[in-house]
Amino acid sequence: MVFFHTADLHLGAGMEANMPQDKAAERRLELLETFSALVNEAQKADASAVLIAGDLFDTETPAPTTVNRVASVIEAHPGLDFLILAGNHDGELPVSLTSLANVHVFPADRPACYRYGEVAVYGCGDCTRPPDDFPLAEGDCNIVMLHGETSESATQTGIDLRAWRGRHVDYLALGHYHRADICPLDSRGSYAYAGCPAAHGFDECGEKGYIRLTVENGRITPVFVPLPGRRMHAFSVDVSDSESPDLIQSRLYEACRDIPAQDGIRVELKGTLPPGASLPTAALKKVLEQTHWFVKIKDSTVCKAEADAYRHDISLAGTFIRLVLEEENDPDLAREIISLGVAALRGEETEL
Repeated sequence: MVFFHTADLHLGAGMEANMPQDKAAERRLELLETFSALVNEAQKADASAVLIAGDLFDTETPAPTTVNRVASVIEAHPGLDFLILAGNHDGELPVSLTSLANVHVFPADRPACYRYGEVAVYGCGDCTRPPDDFPLAEGDCNIVMLHGETSESATQTGIDLRAWRGRHVDYLALGHYHRADICPLDSRGSYAYAGCPAAHGFDECGEKGYIRLTVENGRITPVFVPLPGRRMHAFSVDVSDSESPDLIQSRLYEACRDIPAQDGIRVELKGTLPPGASLPTAALKKVLEQTHWFVKIKDSTVCKAEADAYRHDISLAGTFIRLVLEEENDPDLAREIISLGVAALRGEETEL
């Protein structure tokens, strides 16, 4: 028996804060296609159900076109169940979805269970409900769906992992964090965040996909499966002592050489530049956009002469630079700290 665990699709999300309007609109359509591709994979695997552990949509009132697209995908797979948990973003799901025969939504205030032979799938919209409220039988193969943060203590907002240990749980199917992670819960079971199946922005870099659960001989084996598609990459490039735009461009090309053309890139230029060196970020961005889907370039460099001038200055910046040079033996790291520190002191936005 097979189940697919996914979460945090955030369909219909507005992404204009991170990319131009045309790219954001294109990405929203791609996220819907990713959902369709995931469901097709579940159909091919003869899965019993797709477990959606919260935040199918990004808002409580998703656009009708988005809802209709999701409904059409689900209706096209009548033999596949969709067990859906509402997250902190999507709220109560539209009736056009909940009325479909193969859609089952867990209540927000109490646990419910759907059975597939030996497998019992529980879920509750309130992730703080104690395990005692879930009648997990030792002889069943138990999956529990929750949406929220995990902790090792009882909190009003989180999932207390300690409370779930030794409670006959074979798999905690979680949503909320956008990075996939599979961890042991106790000697019997595991817990996992499926992450988002596709990146919305540069804070969701790396491989994205779903977790395939294979049930065999009363045990569940979770495996993360990447989905093909556009990825996001965020990194920095040290352009210290680059005396010409050509040299800076060469370093950028080298850093981006192995990134597929379909992917998005956010690169931060760091380090110290010689006096008079120019950093034509707009021109560099335009060049990279010829070979990649979307590019953002941020200039976090500092002029070497400016840093040297600050070194003996009777000011907060001068004191900061002197302390760094006295305490840090690694010149490259010292240069990085000074670059970030001076930029921060000037009131510029910095990223670590």
